Amino acid sequence: MVVDTTVEEAMNLLFPDSSPGEAMFNMALQPLVTTLDLADIETVGHTCNVAMMAVYTVEEMFPHFSDERKDAVRIGAFFHDYGKIFQPDIYKGSRKIGPDERHLFHNHVIYGREVFEGFRSHWSIHGVGDIDPRIPYVIEMIANHHQRPDGGGYPAWSIGKSGIYLRYESESEAGTSDKRRALKGDEIVPEALVIKLCDTYDALRRHRGYKPAFPHNKSVEMMYYDKRDGVSGEQNFGKDLFEFFLKNHREFKRIYDSNPSDL
Repeated sequence: MVVDTTVEEAMNLLFPDSSPGEAMFNMALQPLVTTLDLADIETVGHTCNVAMMAVYTVEEMFPHFSDERKDAVRIGAFFHDYGKIFQPDIYKGSRKIGPDERHLFHNHVIYGREVFEGFRSHWSIHGVGDIDPRIPYVIEMIANHHQRPDGGGYPAWSIGKSGIYLRYESESEAGTSDKRRALKGDEIVPEALVIKLCDTYDALRRHRGYKPAFPHNKSVEMMYYDKRDGVSGEQNFGKDLFEFFLKNHREFKRIYDSNPSDL
């Protein structure tokens, strides 16, 4: 039995107190890390791995990004599925979800986004200082890490004439706006797709209640073509990102092997 990453280890690894300001920021994040762990929806080991893989990928693919934008990746990747804690009946399997209810799975990105929108507001309202420049990037990553470059992902947003994503419309409102759609192409921040790829790889490697843990080579093979959605790796993650993954898949394996199991 391999013991999964603890909250303390995660904080030391991904949220070091490198300055007084950073220590205060990390103090605000720690309850979220603890809550994620206690909810037992996603293990801290999985989210740590996704964060480390995503940081590696962004450093290699986007060296021109600002330091704040690159640093936001470890936060957005670690908390990418935080919204799942608000849907324990779905993600812990206490009730069966029918085909006509699959849209309920989409809601976790909205809940996660709202948590960090509130985090941003609280940070500003209580006079801690200016809004941390990383938080807007974190919100984009959490909200859109299930999008697809071809527009086949989720969630759907109402798009204004300026191109700003105004608000999310729930499935019950489907069809009320001809401007409601998923994002596509350059509308998606590349970090969101990076998180999607890293999340997919690490999840394939791990045992889940609905599937076994797949070995590395099988996981890479399965990412070439998603049988459930009928899309290729390039369609799912984007051509350049998927080619980077194929070229550097052994580094993803190395990161996974550093914390291989939830069991």
